Amino acid sequence: MNKTFSKRRIVLIAALAVLMLIYGFQVWSSSRTGIKIVKTESEPSEIVITKGMDSENEIHLVKGADGEWTLGSKKYPADENSVYSILSAVKEIKVLGTASSLSGDGSRYGLDDASKITVTAMDSGKALLTLAVGKNTSTGNQSYIQLDGKNTVLLANKALHSLFDTTENALRSKKVYALSSSEISSVSLSGKDGSFTVKKETLPSSDDENSPAATVWRLEKYEGFGEEKLSSEKVSAWVNTISAVNVSAWTEQPYSGKKADSLVAKLGLVAGGKEYSLQIVSEEKISETETKYLCESNQTPYRFYISAYTAGNVKKTLKDLAD
Repeated sequence: MNKTFSKRRIVLIAALAVLMLIYGFQVWSSSRTGIKIVKTESEPSEIVITKGMDSENEIHLVKGADGEWTLGSKKYPADENSVYSILSAVKEIKVLGTASSLSGDGSRYGLDDASKITVTAMDSGKALLTLAVGKNTSTGNQSYIQLDGKNTVLLANKALHSLFDTTENALRSKKVYALSSSEISSVSLSGKDGSFTVKKETLPSSDDENSPAATVWRLEKYEGFGEEKLSSEKVSAWVNTISAVNVSAWTEQPYSGKKADSLVAKLGLVAGGKEYSLQIVSEEKISETETKYLCESNQTPYRFYISAYTAGNVKKTLKDLAD
């Protein structure tokens, strides 16, 4: 038994020694290659992106008091995933080493005045980091950068040029509204062929206390359609597809609130006591196989386009929802 214990001890000590050697090699290797992590001292609340010397078209991201990020003077809502990627990139930069102690033209690295992308991260008006982004490397996984106005060209471990070579429009949120289908209690749809309204009704609970209350969809009113016996399953599936709407492209045209009789279709939802609308203003045939749908909603001051797939989900008839 003592011999067995002794062998286990020897194996454990040997394994520990190997781990220590590996750790020591990593530390030595890091110091040799100059790897370091550059972090901002606090969370940025403002980010400015300038391409070359084009300061007139700089991208301005600002975090509001409500925690939401907006873009530019018109305060467009920013896309959450894009903001997360940009914040992650500026808050912590892994520098792999030095590429050059540059003293002249930086065009070789994409860091000349006309080519570089300048990213300034701020918090409460104080600059936390100024990052000049040059080309991605030939592998596409790394990029050349300069920090805080210094000439030294560093190698960063991310393709930062791909991330920051963007536009304000690309960073705008594509969301019109996003609801939980369980919150939606009423749906109305009107168009050229007629109109109808369906409402969700909760059935009385069964004797079994553990059974959840069942819900069904009832046809409240209709016009222009023949009376149909609704399928609650089909209505529920339809409501699920229209509970969230994203744009395919934004326009600068303002919301007009056109009357239903001049629209292709008007969708109305009630969720949590609040009304949401989506109006398909016009259909624009681009080609034999492609149609654009110009829309507006009471959830945004700008008109937008939706895909044919989304438009198809909206434009249903009672027959589509019948048993």
